[in-house]
Amino acid sequence: MILLMQYRKFVNTFFLMVVFTSVAGCGGGSGGGGSDASSSSSSGTVQSPPKSLAELRIPRENELSAVTELSVEVQINTSKSFLSICDIPGEELDVNKVNYEKCILRTPIDNNFNTFKLALPNHIDSLVAIVWFYEASRQPLVQRWQRVDAAGLPIDNIWRVHE
Repeated sequence: MILLMQYRKFVNTFFLMVVFTSVAGCGGGSGGGGSDASSSSSSGTVQSPPKSLAELRIPRENELSAVTELSVEVQINTSKSFLSICDIPGEELDVNKVNYEKCILRTPIDNNFNTFKLALPNHIDSLVAIVWFYEASRQPLVQRWQRVDAAGLPIDNIWRVHE
């Protein structure tokens, strides 16, 4: 019994020594550390990152929003069709293999002009609209939307899906 108590005391003491040594080795404070991020280089000055929230500067045009509203205008010349808007990355698309259960919007279209408002999270950069027609002779209409164009410029928040 005495041996077990001595062993526990030794383990506790050893554990405390390891913790204190680790904390002391981590340093802390603002001293020592080698390079200074606020120093200037030969090509210009390098700005140091903000050290507090009071120093943080956010441009006025950044709304810090996690979602973007996208207005989808659908104009189809048919009496009945079905629209699916899906987040499908890549260029290749087989409309018969799409998992339509995971699409952002699935809705019937009964008239020629419909407008839908989507709240897109910022991680979605492209969408695919697939319009299925009730007439068996017509192939589905597939159109893509990109958040930015080929030059990297933002596209407006209106997507027009039409024949």
